[in-house]
Amino acid sequence: MSRRSDFLSRFSIVSSSDSPGADFSFSYPAAPPPIFVPGNEFDFRRCVVEYVADGRDFRHDFVLDDGLECKHLEAWCELIDGGRTVKFVARAPLVLRKLRFWAVVRFPEGTRMTVNGFQGWTMTQELDLREKIRPLRRFLRSISLPYGDYAWVDAGGLVAHQKTMFRLPDGSAFSAAFESDAYGYFQWDDAQRILSAAADVEGRVVEPGETMRFRWFWRFYEPRRDFSRPLTGFTTWYNFYNRIDENLILRLIDEYSGFPIDVFQIDDGWQRAIGDWRENDKFKGGMGRLARAIKDAGFKAGLWLAPFVCQQGSEAFGRLKRKIVAGFNPMWAGGSKPYFYRYDPDDDELRRIFDRVIDEWGFDFLKLDFLYAPGVGEEKITRGERLLAALEQIGRAVDKRASVLACGIPCRGVGKPFDYWRMGPDVGPVADLKIGKFLGNRERISTLNALRNVIVRTRLWLAPGVGHDPDVFLLRDYKTRLPHELRFSNYWINVVCGDLLFTSDEPSRYGPDLSRLYKMHFPHRPLTSYDYRLVEDDVYALSFEKNGMRYAAFVNLTAARKRVKLGDEAQAWIRWENRAYFPAPHPLSAGYDAGGRFSGGLPKPFNRGDVVELAPYATRVFVVFDTDRRCLAGGDGHILPGCEFEPDGTRHPHALKEAKTVFHLPKERASGDVPYGRTPDFVVEG
Repeated sequence: MSRRSDFLSRFSIVSSSDSPGADFSFSYPAAPPPIFVPGNEFDFRRCVVEYVADGRDFRHDFVLDDGLECKHLEAWCELIDGGRTVKFVARAPLVLRKLRFWAVVRFPEGTRMTVNGFQGWTMTQELDLREKIRPLRRFLRSISLPYGDYAWVDAGGLVAHQKTMFRLPDGSAFSAAFESDAYGYFQWDDAQRILSAAADVEGRVVEPGETMRFRWFWRFYEPRRDFSRPLTGFTTWYNFYNRIDENLILRLIDEYSGFPIDVFQIDDGWQRAIGDWRENDKFKGGMGRLARAIKDAGFKAGLWLAPFVCQQGSEAFGRLKRKIVAGFNPMWAGGSKPYFYRYDPDDDELRRIFDRVIDEWGFDFLKLDFLYAPGVGEEKITRGERLLAALEQIGRAVDKRASVLACGIPCRGVGKPFDYWRMGPDVGPVADLKIGKFLGNRERISTLNALRNVIVRTRLWLAPGVGHDPDVFLLRDYKTRLPHELRFSNYWINVVCGDLLFTSDEPSRYGPDLSRLYKMHFPHRPLTSYDYRLVEDDVYALSFEKNGMRYAAFVNLTAARKRVKLGDEAQAWIRWENRAYFPAPHPLSAGYDAGGRFSGGLPKPFNRGDVVELAPYATRVFVVFDTDRRCLAGGDGHILPGCEFEPDGTRHPHALKEAKTVFHLPKERASGDVPYGRTPDFVVEG
C-alpha cells in the first residue's frame, strides 16, 4: 500500500464540492501510530478554502495530493525541500475569506508546543498541548486590537505565528515554519487532535490569473547558532522616557565616555511630535550636534523613530492617507493626546526622513518602532502583504547606510532589511503589570514576559541572520521595584541570550559594587550554541556555549523557592560522564561578594546530580567542564567566566583588570602548564 493510500485509509473523508457552504467531516484513527515520526505525521494533507465569487459564498475541502479544479480556482501541491508548497491560481475574480491546511495528528502524551506570539512584544511560551491561552477581555479590544492578533485569529487552541517548535517526551524536538505573503500561524485543537496552518487572507481580492503561494516545512532542532555582530549600549527610554533634553544627553554621553559600549541611543522625546521627525525646542543645538558628540565619544549614534504612525496634532496627521487608530500610549504628549494613527509615507517622504537622519545629522543606528502599524486596516491585499511592502520601503530608504533595530514587528516581518529585532515586551519597574495580566493583554509591559520571550525565542531562532534584542537590563536600585534577584536574572539572561545588550542606568549612581557588576559583561561574546529544557512551569534549565566555553544556567521565574538538579539541562553536546559545575559570579551566591568578587574562600564545585535551590526569581549560572581535562573552570572577571579571554590567552582589553581565574587540573596531571600560559590564581583538582 502506498504512503498516500495508507494515510487516507485512516480517515473517512468527504470530498470537495462546488456547492456553496459545503462542509467536511472526518473520523479519527482507531489507535495512535506506535512510533511518532514527524516526517510522516506532521504533514498537512487536507485544505479548506472559503471565498466569495459571483456574489455567492463557496467552500472547498480537498486532499492536497489530488489538487483542486473548479470554476473559480485551481490548486496543486509540490513536495520541495522537506516541506510542501501549495499554489492557488484564480480562474475568475474572487475574494478570499479563509484558508487552512490541516491534519489529524497523534502527538505522544506530554508533547509541548512553542506558542510564538504575533509580534515582538507578544507573550511567547512553551505549553503542554492541553493548555489554553488566556483570552483578552472584551472591553480592552478597542485599544489592543491593532497590535495583536485578537481580531483575526480563530479563537480556541494554541496558536503560534510563523514558526513553532514541538518537544516530544523523549527530549527530541523539531521546528515547523509557515511561509506566505499573508500572516500565517499554526493552531492546535487538542479536543479534535487537529494541527492546522492558517493564512490571514480575509478580504484578499484575487484577480484572474493571479497566483498565491503558501509553503510549510519542518526541521529537527539543531542547537547551533551563528551571529557575529553583538553590541552593547545605552538607551535613554527606561530611565528618562520622553523627558529628555539636549543638556541631559550631553551629560550622559560624557558619563558613558569611560565605558566600552558600542551604541548610545536617543529614544522617544527628541521629536516635535510622533510623525514629525524634526528636533523640538529642547534640542536647540540640533540633532547633528548630538550625533557628532556621540561619535566623538567613540560610539555609534542611535536614534528612535516610528515611521508608520503619527500623533493627533502633528503635521503628518494633517496629511493622513489612512485615519486608523493604531495604538495608545498615555505617556506621550503628557497624556493629553495618547492615541496615534497609522501613517503611510510614500517612498520619497520616507527617503527624505532617512537622508536627514543618516546623512545630514549623522546617526548610524536606528531603532524603528511600532512596525505592526502598516498591517492595520482593511484593503484589497492582506495585512501581511501591506507589512512586507512597508519593509521594502524601509530597505530602499535606509539603503544599508545604518544598522536597524525593528521593534513592535510581527514575526512575519523579522528578516531583511533589519539587523536586530526586539523579541519581547518592554521591561518595567515591576515584575508584571497585574491589571494587564488580569485583562489578558499579551503585549503588556512585563519584565517576566520579557525574560520568558528571550529564553524561548532564542531557541526558536526565528531569522538566523537577524540579531536578538532582549530589551534592557536594569541593575540600578533607584526608580525600580524589581526584586534584587529579578534584576540580576534580567542581567544574566540578557548577557546569555542577547545580541544587543543595552541598559538605561546611570553608572555614576551605581556605587562600587554595582559598578563592578556592570563592567563584568565586557566583552560581550556571541552565542554559538543554545538550548533550554523546561524543568517545570516557569523554571528553565539552559545549556549554551560562548567563546569556546560551555555553561549551564538555571532560571526560576516564579515567586516560590524551587529546587533543580544539575544535569537537568543535559543536551546532545554535553556527553561527559564526569562533568563538573563551577558557579559563575553572582552577588547573592555563596563564595561571591556584592561586587561579584571571590569572597570567603573558593566556591565549591558541584557534580552532576547535585541539587541546587533557587530563590524566587533567581538565576544561577555554572561553567560546565570535563573533570578528565585541564581547563578553565571559573573566575570573577566576567559574569560568564572565560569570555574575558582572547584565543591567544590574553585578557580582552575591555575586561576587568583586577580579577582572578580558576583552573581545573586532573589529579594525575596536577603539574605542568595550564591553559592561557599563566599561573592560575586558584586550582581545583580532582
